[in-house]
Amino acid sequence: VLMDNAVKYTEEGGTITAELTRLDKNIVMKVKNTFPKTENPEKLFDRFYRADDARTQKNGGYGIGLSVAQAIVQIHKGTITAQSIDNELSIIVRL
Repeated sequence: VLMDNAVKYTEEGGTITAELTRLDKNIVMKVKNTFPKTENPEKLFDRFYRADDARTQKNGGYGIGLSVAQAIVQIHKGTITAQSIDNELSIIVRL
């Protein structure tokens, strides 16, 4: 879900990176992609929410991907967060 989302919303010529690390007894997965700065990145987990520049159907999707990812992470007792810094969006999962 995270990679699919990154591919859909990264403009041509943008970058996507995926990182998997271990932190103490946790696994941390970070998917980062170029994306216009978002004032409230945590809203991206709300069902049917689309950031202003991504509201049209030109990219496909219905705005439920990240809410599904959040539900999956929560079932596994993990956390998922979003950070928007400059022109980059990071989704971070800790399990």
